[in-house]
Amino acid sequence: MANLTGQGGPAKVPRMSRAPHVLIALSFAIAGCEPELGECNIAQANRLVFYFVEGDPASGTPAYEGQALMQQNCSAGGSCHSEGANGSSRRGAPAGLNYDVQVACELASDGMCPEGLQPRYDDLLSNSRRVFDHGRAIMAEVEAGAMPPPGMEAQEVLASGGEWFRASGEAVFDSINGGDTPLPSLDTPEGEAILRNWLACGAPVVGATRLPDARDPGQDCGAMADVGDCFVRYEPPEPPEPTWESIYDFFSGSNCVSGCHDGSSTSAQETFMQSNLDLSDQDTAYMEMVGVAAEGEDCGGAGAPTLIVPNDAAASLLIHKLEGVTGDGSEVCGGDMPQGRALLPEEFIAPIRQWIDEGANEM
Repeated sequence: MANLTGQGGPAKVPRMSRAPHVLIALSFAIAGCEPELGECNIAQANRLVFYFVEGDPASGTPAYEGQALMQQNCSAGGSCHSEGANGSSRRGAPAGLNYDVQVACELASDGMCPEGLQPRYDDLLSNSRRVFDHGRAIMAEVEAGAMPPPGMEAQEVLASGGEWFRASGEAVFDSINGGDTPLPSLDTPEGEAILRNWLACGAPVVGATRLPDARDPGQDCGAMADVGDCFVRYEPPEPPEPTWESIYDFFSGSNCVSGCHDGSSTSAQETFMQSNLDLSDQDTAYMEMVGVAAEGEDCGGAGAPTLIVPNDAAASLLIHKLEGVTGDGSEVCGGDMPQGRALLPEEFIAPIRQWIDEGANEM
């Protein structure tokens, strides 16, 4: 079958049937004035975003940006052009006109979709071809403000579609709390341009995912060339164990060290200088934190709180920063941690508190 991904060179447009579709009478009232899709920029069409809804096990699922916009605005939550939408939930979309392009499955160890999810794999091929065939009519609907449906209906569709975030090698996406760079919405010029280019490139889709297995999230993880690519997904990390090694490993990524307490990037040097706290390796971090008073502009000086007080988590500045409040309920000096993101869930803080109360031992 034709490759819908277009990876590794010029866009490979699928060889699809051009059988006529009765769109004018059904939903596309502006046929004949359909916009051109323009040139394909395959590099832009292949940019990934990652799904996030707090507590949803699907958080971390990758998709191409245009694929995510299509799913979010046209088929989210079993509405409109979704396979599962019926009756009033289709909000005027004709029966059978399905644009559901959600990722089909998480591949099993044999490299195939689990048996029960195979139909979703087959449907994705059919739907992605339909989206490509209807690309100009879809853009006409978007430009006319008819997709997603206007008003409260649009808000309901979008709310059921979750959020999508861009990610980079600097771990912009946070699979616990969401990302820092949301996918532009379809009602913005950038969002509209993303969808238009994705359609021009043949509507490539991510067809499947794998959990991390020594490969970074977003890396290619398999074949699936007849439907789409397979990418490694983000997986919410497990809470640390109540040991220093486990706690440091948890903090050593985007939660604290990378970009904040190692001075590794120009944009983070201000944060690093404000705290004067070097967590760049496990041994240094232990010596800088356990039994040591805070330094820096906001927390240092006379009477500075101790970062980690062995046997007393309640008196430790680290816990105050993680919980967003001091023991007496006052504001935490220097702000919460991690900076600029939601506080960590309690199940992540509890083992750190336990480790401190048990003596904050290095081994």
